[in-house]
Amino acid sequence: MKLFGDEIYTRSEMGIGLALIGLESFLSLFLIRNDFRLISSHALIFGVVGLRISTMAAVSVSALVIHRRPEPRIYVKAISVSAFLGLVLAIVATISRPFDYAYGSYITIMIIACFYFVVPMPLFAKIAPAAILSLVDITMILFAKKIPETAKLAATLSYIGINLIGIYNATLVRRFRREEREHKKNLENEIRIKAAISDAVFDGIAIHREGAIVDTNSALRDMLDMEESEINERPLYSLFEAGGELAVARSFEGEAAVDAVLLGKESVLPVEIRSRRISIAGLEHVATLFHDASDREIVGVHQAMLERDAVPSRAAFEDRIASMPLSNRERDIVRATLEGKTRSEIAELLFISTETVKKHTSNIYAKLGIASKVELARRVLEG
Repeated sequence: MKLFGDEIYTRSEMGIGLALIGLESFLSLFLIRNDFRLISSHALIFGVVGLRISTMAAVSVSALVIHRRPEPRIYVKAISVSAFLGLVLAIVATISRPFDYAYGSYITIMIIACFYFVVPMPLFAKIAPAAILSLVDITMILFAKKIPETAKLAATLSYIGINLIGIYNATLVRRFRREEREHKKNLENEIRIKAAISDAVFDGIAIHREGAIVDTNSALRDMLDMEESEINERPLYSLFEAGGELAVARSFEGEAAVDAVLLGKESVLPVEIRSRRISIAGLEHVATLFHDASDREIVGVHQAMLERDAVPSRAAFEDRIASMPLSNRERDIVRATLEGKTRSEIAELLFISTETVKKHTSNIYAKLGIASKVELARRVLEG
């Protein structure tokens, strides 16, 4: 089977391949009358007619088998057997005719074109029959006495041309199918990853192998305020404050998330993490999931102030924001942030881009000398 590659065919492709081979076999049955008229040897007549019927029977049986078990492995075997029988039939039928008779040249070229451009089958199974058929027909044409020399040259060039174009096309199709398989495999890996780490609570994802990050999603990059090139190949533990290595190790245990502090480019972020082992392309990787825990921390600050009966009034809350050395737009972002809105929600609310929100947030942190939403909440709530 390695000779025929490891092609994968859909059920519709297999149906098309068998239907075309079946049609050619069925049409060849109508040439039995010519067999009796042109072939003088009874043994050759018996052989050619028997091959025509056998080919049709092989295709019919193959179609029934594929209908019940539409497996590419079985299809390749069936189509190869049918093609082999058709090849033998074409050769025997051709050489059984008198040399002076130009038999089936145009039909053969059409069959070769059909193999190359229409029938889904492995590359070797396309090239070998087409090359053999072409050599046999070219030989018969060159020895035929009634065919003009110009016609012989035209027929020879036609066979060579159809084979060269067919091989080029079949090679491109094979390469495309291989890339398509790789793409499907990557999609399957992605689906497995998502299934393994799916959890609505978590936002950021880092895929790492042997401690080095190999991929991240946009949510984690937004948390860190970093580009993909700044994160990939870094040690995972470098994203955390001290103790991150222990936190990641603990994140494999049980279902409970583990608290950690993420170090962004210009800020820090309290997060909850959870890790899962996954397989990508046969290699073991680890997916660590991140959830922004700032809102939980802010709620904790608010709850502590409630217990002390120290929560500021709405007017005092607005006065504290107004007294900060910020622009009006930055104050709007402070209010939205403390209401628990995400960066994209703030952008939509204020009719600005997420990049603008990111820039304003960095300016707010720099002006106030803070590094996180939690510190911002403390600044506003505690004064």
